[in-house]
Amino acid sequence: MKYIMLLFIVCSGAFAADGIRIYQTDKYGIPQKGQPGFIVEGNRIYQTDKYGTPLVGQPGYVIKGDKLYHTDKYGIPLYGKPAKEISHE
Repeated sequence: MKYIMLLFIVCSGAFAADGIRIYQTDKYGIPQKGQPGFIVEGNRIYQTDKYGTPLVGQPGYVIKGDKLYHTDKYGIPLYGKPAKEISHE
């Protein structure tokens, strides 16, 4: 759940900005840079390993308009899964 909330914040604040990294946080809000996370590249959001290397062959997300869609391991959007709305506040 922390990931999804952080994805919304990053996507709405810096829409499709390359190189933005998304880290897990502990219960105090401190980023855990030694844990797996996400990276934003173009209109795609990739999972990363604990060293920050993008796992391109893993499922991730794609940004299309104001929606955030799940992708399969080939990067194809899964329109059958519920999408997440990106708000621009």
